[in-house]
Amino acid sequence: MLAILGAGDRLVLALTVYCNRVYSFEIINNRGRIMLRLTGVLAVSAVCLWGCSSSNDSVFIDSPKFEDPPFLSSSDGSLSLTLESAESQITVAGNTVTARVFNGVYIPPVFRLQQGDTLRVKQVNRLPNLPVNLHTHGVVTTPLLNGDNVFVVVDPEETFDTEIPIPLAHSSGMFWYHPHVHPYVNQEIAQGMSSALIIGDILAPFPELANITERVMILKDLKLDGNTVVDNPDPSGPTLRTINGVYQPEIAIAPGELQFWRIGNLGANIYYDLVMPGVTFHVIAVDGNLQNQVTSTDELIVPPGGRYEVLVRGPDKPGSYVLTTKAFNTGPNGDEYPEQVMGRLMVAGEPVTDPIPLPTVFPELPDLRAESVDNARTVVFNDTDDPNVFVIDNQIWDRDRIDQTVMLGNLEEWTIENAAQELHVFHIHQGDFQVTEIDGVPQPFTGYQDVVSLPSAADDGTPSVVKFLLKFDPPIIVGEYVYHCHIVQHEDQGMMANILVEDALARTVKAQEPRDLIAESLTPATGNYWCES
Repeated sequence: MLAILGAGDRLVLALTVYCNRVYSFEIINNRGRIMLRLTGVLAVSAVCLWGCSSSNDSVFIDSPKFEDPPFLSSSDGSLSLTLESAESQITVAGNTVTARVFNGVYIPPVFRLQQGDTLRVKQVNRLPNLPVNLHTHGVVTTPLLNGDNVFVVVDPEETFDTEIPIPLAHSSGMFWYHPHVHPYVNQEIAQGMSSALIIGDILAPFPELANITERVMILKDLKLDGNTVVDNPDPSGPTLRTINGVYQPEIAIAPGELQFWRIGNLGANIYYDLVMPGVTFHVIAVDGNLQNQVTSTDELIVPPGGRYEVLVRGPDKPGSYVLTTKAFNTGPNGDEYPEQVMGRLMVAGEPVTDPIPLPTVFPELPDLRAESVDNARTVVFNDTDDPNVFVIDNQIWDRDRIDQTVMLGNLEEWTIENAAQELHVFHIHQGDFQVTEIDGVPQPFTGYQDVVSLPSAADDGTPSVVKFLLKFDPPIIVGEYVYHCHIVQHEDQGMMANILVEDALARTVKAQEPRDLIAESLTPATGNYWCES
């Protein structure tokens, strides 16, 4: 048994609460793959043998308890703080490494905001060689000047004051923040520069859910080479995948209890294909958008940048239920990475005697198919003969080129073709869309989203086709921003394009790069990083 263990392998011991004895014994390697599973008497014998004979100090028999990430909440209409980008020493799942992070931590605080608030962030760049900026993914706000402006460049030893207004009519849900300077996004997100942002109260339409347990789950992966973080990592191969920076946490729930999980893939490049045999995910929101019904599934495929807000009910039978991300392959010319156990749902305690039912009545959402389309356009994602170059409409990204011009208020139908032999992930800033068709198959209307997986092209080269409807409003989005592949390595390698939204009544000129206007030389920071006001 001991011969199958390598450096970094670990033992997980699970206990049942109804009989108070060991029911399974598992050895999981450092890629999260189960190498050995024993049950019953064999499990007890294995634990005794291990405890008496092993001196391998890299093995332990307890799982860390799930903990929510830290939170920062707005007050009196605003949240003000400093984000310092720097290389810092962090510890993730027992690995102490130097990585690029915000304010010295792998999991920065989750920002909690309300509709009508303003988020004010002083960006301080202490990275020695890379520029930074700040993008609030999924938040529909201004892309101009010191707003959610991805064309801002905060060079080393500079500061920049970002101000993000949250519209009063903004949707409630889970969003996130990260740097977005081309072509350095992969180098920064992949090392830990991201966290979640929550707006409003998405459960407000369901009073019966007001007091249920909420769990925020930030999924990140860290690629290591020994004790060194891989710089600008390729998506393929094993990575250290964690929930809120914790490796394989134990999540507590009572039999019959209903919990609200906010699951966000806030890493750089990889998918999570989540399964938990015996447990169903009841999806109520996608990418920060409350849906018009519950969609129940046993498998949750979360693309890079995607978020699912789900209800989970504790099974009737006490015990341990394994949450796994399955092995994943993005296509013949794409990436693959192995299965890994993400955590365990420990069902214990007194059963809930009066279980809360799943909601059945949702607020109505407008089906955009009922409206007249103002314009239609086709966009093609593709690889090239160079494995390090990706294109949209056969062009790499160019800061000085406008690829699409759209009039404010227009409803457009976009057809996204993927001519590549691998998955890509479409994302557009400042808006959510309604997917209507995938490879000729009409899609039921359940709500909106801001990322969508583009299936790989057929073996004969026929592109896959995804169609969606997107309404370009409210007026706050007027200006220039981007759409791109959210496998951010692909984005960095050219798969991004610029879009300009113009107001017909007051035509908008291309926004100036405010780095020359606003960025300031760095002065020593004082006070606390996390400073509420």
